Amino acid sequence: MEVLYGRAGKRRRSRWWYRIKRRLRFHITFGVRDLNGSYVCKTPDGEGTLCPRWNFTRNISAESPSANLALIVHHHGLFGDTLIGRCDTTIRELLEQTAALSLGIVRDGSVSGHIVLRLSRFSKQELHGSASHATHQLRADVEKIASTVDSRFTGVANATATAEVMADDFQPLLSKLLSQLEPIVDLGDEIAKIHPYINIAWKVLTSVYKVMEKQRNTDQEITKLVLAMVDLYSSVGDIDFLREKISSLERVVLEIAAQTVECSLFIREYTGHGFSGRLLRNTFSGTEKKIGDLSDVLVKLKDSFDRGAVIQSIFISAKISDQVQGLMESDLLKKLTPAQYDAALRDECLEGTRREILTEIVEWLSSGADTRNIMWLYGVAGSGKSTIANTVSHYFRNLHRLGAFVFFDRDNPSNSHVRGVVHHIAHRIAESDIHVRKALCDALSADATLVDADYRTQFQKLLLDPLAAANPYICGPIVIIVDALDECLDSASRKALLSLTAGDMAKLPAAFRILITSRPDSDIVHALQLKSHVTPRQLDITTDDTKQDVLSYLRHCMQDLREEWTITEAGWPGEQNIQLLATYAEGLFIWAAAAYRFLRAFDPRNRLKQLLKTGEAIHNDLDQLYRVTLKHAGDWTDANFSSAALSVLALVVLSREALTDETMGLILGFEQGATAPDNQMAEVLQSLACVLQWGSGTPVCTLHASFSDYLMDPKRSGTEQWFIDINLQSQFLSIRCFRVLSSKLQFNICNIETSHLLNSDVSDLAGRVRQHIPDGLKYVACYWAHHLRAAASSPALLDGLTKFALHHFLYWLEVLSLLGHVNGAHEALETAQRYVQGKDDRLAAFLDDGTKFIAGFAVPIAQSMPHLYLSALPMAPQRSLIRQRYGGNSRHTMHYEAPFAGSWSSLLKVLPGQGGIVTSVAFSHDSARIVSGSGDCTVRIWDAQTGAVDVGPLEGHTQPINSVAFSHDSSRVVSGSEDCTIRIWNSQNGAITAGPFEGHRDRISAVAFSHDSTRVVSGSGDCTVRIWDAQTGATVAGPFEEHSDWISSVAFSHDSTHIVSGSGDCTVRIWDTHTGAVVSGPFEGHRVAISSVAFSHDSTRVVSGSGDCTVRVWDAQTGAAVAGPFEGHSDFAISSVAFSHDSTQVVSGADDCTLRIWDSQTGVTVAGPFEGHNNYITSVAFSHDSTRVVSGSSDCTVRMWKPEILTGPEGNAFLLPNITWGRFLDGWIRNSASDMILWVPPWLRDQTCLPWNSCVIGSRWMKCFTPPNW
Repeated sequence: MEVLYGRAGKRRRSRWWYRIKRRLRFHITFGVRDLNGSYVCKTPDGEGTLCPRWNFTRNISAESPSANLALIVHHHGLFGDTLIGRCDTTIRELLEQTAALSLGIVRDGSVSGHIVLRLSRFSKQELHGSASHATHQLRADVEKIASTVDSRFTGVANATATAEVMADDFQPLLSKLLSQLEPIVDLGDEIAKIHPYINIAWKVLTSVYKVMEKQRNTDQEITKLVLAMVDLYSSVGDIDFLREKISSLERVVLEIAAQTVECSLFIREYTGHGFSGRLLRNTFSGTEKKIGDLSDVLVKLKDSFDRGAVIQSIFISAKISDQVQGLMESDLLKKLTPAQYDAALRDECLEGTRREILTEIVEWLSSGADTRNIMWLYGVAGSGKSTIANTVSHYFRNLHRLGAFVFFDRDNPSNSHVRGVVHHIAHRIAESDIHVRKALCDALSADATLVDADYRTQFQKLLLDPLAAANPYICGPIVIIVDALDECLDSASRKALLSLTAGDMAKLPAAFRILITSRPDSDIVHALQLKSHVTPRQLDITTDDTKQDVLSYLRHCMQDLREEWTITEAGWPGEQNIQLLATYAEGLFIWAAAAYRFLRAFDPRNRLKQLLKTGEAIHNDLDQLYRVTLKHAGDWTDANFSSAALSVLALVVLSREALTDETMGLILGFEQGATAPDNQMAEVLQSLACVLQWGSGTPVCTLHASFSDYLMDPKRSGTEQWFIDINLQSQFLSIRCFRVLSSKLQFNICNIETSHLLNSDVSDLAGRVRQHIPDGLKYVACYWAHHLRAAASSPALLDGLTKFALHHFLYWLEVLSLLGHVNGAHEALETAQRYVQGKDDRLAAFLDDGTKFIAGFAVPIAQSMPHLYLSALPMAPQRSLIRQRYGGNSRHTMHYEAPFAGSWSSLLKVLPGQGGIVTSVAFSHDSARIVSGSGDCTVRIWDAQTGAVDVGPLEGHTQPINSVAFSHDSSRVVSGSEDCTIRIWNSQNGAITAGPFEGHRDRISAVAFSHDSTRVVSGSGDCTVRIWDAQTGATVAGPFEEHSDWISSVAFSHDSTHIVSGSGDCTVRIWDTHTGAVVSGPFEGHRVAISSVAFSHDSTRVVSGSGDCTVRVWDAQTGAAVAGPFEGHSDFAISSVAFSHDSTQVVSGADDCTLRIWDSQTGVTVAGPFEGHNNYITSVAFSHDSTRVVSGSSDCTVRMWKPEILTGPEGNAFLLPNITWGRFLDGWIRNSASDMILWVPPWLRDQTCLPWNSCVIGSRWMKCFTPPNW
C-alpha cells in the first residue's frame, strides 16, 4: 500500500502542511463495516516522505461483499493526529479489480492525493499459511500487527492450526503488553487520575506473567483478549500523545484504564492464578462470550481514543454469569433495611497526594497472593485515614468492584452504631451479584427471623452462607471497606463487630478483601493486631512523603482561597508562607484542613498573618478533637488509669527528647512484663494510642505540637483530668529521676579495665554503654535538671536531691563521662543550686562546690572516666566539700599535703591548641561556647564546659583575625581580619553564611553584631565605621568619618540605636546607627590611643581602656567621666575591657599578663589580679551570667576564670619530675608508652611535686576507690 500526493504541493501554506513538513509521519486507519459489526485496523507510521509505502498485509473476510471499506489518512505529530483525508469503497469494488487500485484522498470536498492498494485472493489453504506467517511475524514485532484477531471478522477465523499458534503467542504478547504499560506507570503524577488503575493492571499482569512463564496451557480465546489489549495500547501507549489527550479525553482515558484493570483481573482468574485458584475457562460455559464482550469494548475504546470522541460509559465487568434465571426485586431483600451511608460529601485525597499509601493499599486489595483478607489501617486522629478510605472506595467503585462501604461517625448518631452493618454489606453485595442475591433471598425465605438475629448468626446466614453458595461465580477482588471503626460508640455492638472481624471474617471467600480503618484504640488493637488473617498497617504522619502531601494540599487550598476571595496580589501567599504552614502542620492533615477553614472564614490575608505568627489561631477546632479523643481513651474515673495515663502524658509532653516505651516504663516505675497486661507501660500507651504515635521500641511522639499546648493550657484543658500542671508534673518527674539515679548508679558501671586510655580508645565503649546503662538511666542522668527547673517544692523532692548529691554524685559524673555529656553537668548543678536556695544552705554549699569541681576537672572527667577518681578527686582542694565527702573512700591515689592547694583557684581551665596569638575572644549568649580569633588566620569555637574545640578551625581569611563576636542568638559568628574583609560563619557547622564583606580600605580592627543580629558594625584602620546587612553584606550605613586615626574598637548599644567607637586619636564617640551622626563625644581624657570600648547593659555608660594604662567609665549621653581612671596594671597598657551583665563590674586585661575586675562605680579592685598567662593579654569577656571570664593572650592560649573566687594556691612547692614521666600543656602526664598517668589542673602545673609513691594506676585503678555503704 502506498500514498501518492498530487495536489499536495499547491497547499503547502495550509496549516496542516506547516505542522508536518519538518517531520513526516503518516498512518492509515481502515475499517470494514457490515451486518456483523465493524472491524478497525491501523498501519504503523510511515516516515520521511510525501509518498510513504507500507508492506502491510491484512486478511479481510469476503463473506459480505457489500461491506463498506473506509481508509483514513492521518499525520501523527507531537500534539496529536492531523487529518489528511479519506476515501471510501466496498469489498465488492475491490474484488472486481484485477490490478492495483488507486483511490482518491478527499478532504474538504477536494482530492489531495491517492491511496494505491494491491490486492490478492487466498484459498483456504493459502489463508492458513498466510495466517501462520502473520502470527510468527507478530512474535518478532507485535507493533506490525494492529488488528484484534476476533474470529468474527478475520480471515483466520476457522483455521484450527492457527489456534494452536495463537495460544503459543500468549506469553510474548503478555510481555509486549507489560512493556507498553510500564512507561505509563512510570508517569506517576502526570497521569494521577488513571495511575492507580494502570498500576493495578501492571501488577496483576506481571504476577500472571511470572507464574505462566514456564507454562504452555493457555488457549486461543484468552490470547485474543491479550492481543486486543496490545492493539489498544499501541495507540494509548504513545506517552506524548497520552499526555496531550489526558485532559481533553479524560472520560475515555479513565474508561480505558478501568477496563484494562477488569481485563487484567479476568486474565488472572482465567489462567487459574487469581483469588479462586482455579481455571476459569474450565468452570463456565460463558467465558468465550465474555472474552468477546471484553474485546469488543477494547476496540470501541481504541476507536474513541483515536478519533478523540467522548463516549458514554461502556464498561464491561468481567464477572461471569452463567444462564441463571433473572430475579425481580424481591420483597424479601427489602426486609434487610440496611443502614444508609452517604459518602457523597466525604473528602477524597487531593489528586497526586498519598500515592505511596494508596498504591500499597490498592495493590494489596487487588492481589490474590496474600492469604490474609483484612488490611487494618490505623493511625492517630486527624492523620487522614478516612480520606484515604474514601479514595480507595472511589477507585473500586469505578471498577465495579466495591462490595460495600461502611463508615462510622461519632458526630452523626445514625452512623455511630453497628446496627444494620451486616444488613448493609449483604444488601449491597446482593444488589451487584445475581448469585449472591439468589442465595440471600433463599436464606431469608427459609428463616424470616434472621433480620433480628444476633450479629454472629446474621453474619453466618446473611453473608457467609450466601457468599459461599455464590463463590464459584465470583471473580475477585470484591472490596468491603469499614471506615472509622473507633467512632462506633455502642460498646456492646462494637465488641461484637470486633469479635466477628477477629474471627468469622477470615472465613469469607478468597475473592473478598476488606479494608478497616481506625485509631489504635486498645480494644481494636487487642482484637486485630496478632490475627493471622489481618495485615496491620500504621499510617505514619512523620514520613517525608506525608509532609510533602500536606504541602501539596495546602498549595491547593491557597489556590482555592485566591479564586474564592478574588485575591489579585501576585504570588499570594508565597511559597515560603505555604511551607511554613506545612511545617506547623507536622504531617497532620486535620491541622492543615483546620487552617484552611480558619483562613476561608474571613479576610484570608490578615488571618494568614495571624496564623503565621504562632500557628495557634486554629486551636478551637483541634481542642474538640483532642477532648473527644481523650474522653474515649479510657475510664478516667478509675484512679489507677487516670494516674498512670496522666503520668505518661506528662512524660511525653515534658521530656527533653522522645522516649521509647521501655525507657518511659523505667522512669515511671511501671511493671515491665513482656506483653500487656503484664507490661503496664504498653497497656497505658495502647489506651492513648489515639493521640500518641508509638510502637514497641520506638520513640513515643504526640499527635501534633498543638496537642502538647492543649494539655498544658489551663484555659483549654484546665478542668479536664488530663490537664498537665507543669509545676506539679515536673515535681513528680524529678522525684522519679532521682529514684532511678539512686537505684541504678554504681561504681565503674561499665567495667572499664584500665586508666591508661582515653574514653575514645576504650574497646567497644558504645557496646558497654548499651549493655550496662539502660536508656532510662541515660535520660535521667542527662536531663534530671530539665524537670527540676520547673518543679514545685516538696519535701520528697528535696530529700531525693539530697540523697543524690551526698551518695551518688561521683557515679553520676562517671555516667556522664561515658555518655560524652559532661558539658551538661555544670548547668544541672546550677539548676539544683537555685532550687535549694533558701531551703537547705548546707546542700546549696555542697552543690556550689560541685560546680567548681566540674569546672576545674571537666577535661579529665570528660576524656577518661577513671581519672574522675585518680586525678580529679585527689587533686581537689582540701577544703572542697566534694573531696571531704567522698575523699575518705579514696585509696592509693596521688595526694598532697597542706598548705598546698587549700581552696579552689580562679583559673578554671586552659584552652590550648590555637595555632597562633589569640587576638580576640567572646562568649556565646548562652555562655555555653567561646569563640576565638587567631593570628594564624583561623576562628575556633570551644565548648565552655569541657574546653574542647567544638567547631573549627574555620579557614577563609588570608591574614590574621583581629576581632570576633557571636550573634545574639548564638547561631552565627562574625570575624574581621587584617585582610580588610568581614566574614560570617554558621556556629554549628562552620560554613560561611555571608561574606566576605568588602569596602574598608585598611585592616578590620573590630566587629560586633546588633542585638537583633541583622546588622554588623565594623571599625577599620582606614579611620571609618561601617554598618553592614548581616545577610547580604550590603553597606546599610556609613562610612562614619569623624575619627582622625584608626578605629580600635566598636560596639552596639543594647537597643542597637547607637554605636560606640574608640580610636587611635585617644577619643570615644557615640553614633546614631541610622543617620551616622555623632550624638555624643568626642570623650576626651585618655592620653594614649583607646584600645577597647564597651556599652553597659542598660546603654547608659561606656567603659574604655587605653594605652595610658587606665580604665575610665563615661556617661553615654553627656560624655562626662563618671568613674576612673582605674589604675592598677602598673605601667602596662590596657588591651581589653568589658562590662558584666549587671553592669556593676568591669574586667580588664593588660600587657602585664594579668586580669583585674573593678567595681564600675568606685574603681575598687574586687577580684584579681589573676595570673596565669605568660604573655600579654589581648582580649577579655564576661559570660552572660557574669560568673566566668574568658581571656585570650599572645601566649597562644585561651583561659577561663571564676572571678568571684579570690583565693589562689597557697604556699610554695617545687617540681621533682620522675625521669620516665613528662608534662604537657594539656595537663596530662604520660609515660614513655603514652599511657595516661595523671591529669594536673592548671593552677597546680607550675607547683606540682611528684614524689615516689604507691598510687595505683593502669589495670589496678579500681582499687583507688572503695564504694561507700551509705
